[in-house]
Amino acid sequence: EEQKAEVLALVAEADREKLPVGAVEGGTIDTVDDASSRSAAAGAAAAGTATGVAAAATAVATGVVERVLQVVSPLDGVVKPLSEVPDPVFAGGVMGPGVAIEPSGDTVYAPGAGTIAAAQPTGHAFGIVLDGGVEVLIHVGIDTVNLKGEGFDVKVKAGDRVEIGTPLVTFDRDIITKAGYPLITPVIVLNAEQFSVVDPIALGEVTAGTPIISVEQEA
Repeated sequence: EEQKAEVLALVAEADREKLPVGAVEGGTIDTVDDASSRSAAAGAAAAGTATGVAAAATAVATGVVERVLQVVSPLDGVVKPLSEVPDPVFAGGVMGPGVAIEPSGDTVYAPGAGTIAAAQPTGHAFGIVLDGGVEVLIHVGIDTVNLKGEGFDVKVKAGDRVEIGTPLVTFDRDIITKAGYPLITPVIVLNAEQFSVVDPIALGEVTAGTPIISVEQEA
């Protein structure tokens, strides 16, 4: 429950600069002054263990056994570095490490088995706690919160159990692009400080279900 509350808060924080302070988004009141300080404070309070879509134990040269985990792509499209996202909160890594995807389709799928911690009614952002504890934020497009749900068909709600490939939302590409908002979709590991390594492992064209982020933690 603590992890779910944290993810919900961080999903709302992703749009902090798009909404007036004190505005309610998805039932969460945004009252934090600075995205960086909130992200750091949330990270310090984070609880949980490493997780991912797939896990394997591998011996490293030092003899320390690490769990190697993977987060898969929630979209068909082209994977790009976060630095290419036209938003300083994401591009600067304030929310955490990850990748961005320029979608070629119109459906967002679960990037692993876990529980929906936050599903914004506007359809533009989802927080998922994957089995074991990895917290993933999927933010569909940039500034798309301003569409107030237009063009989004949400398939899940907070508390729902999902598996790899469970549809989370479909979106109307034309509505988003005609409104002038980029479709590029950040995929962020929110609690990266809980792991020894969080690295992108794919750039370029992918299909949904392709591993895109590697997460490692000493066992």
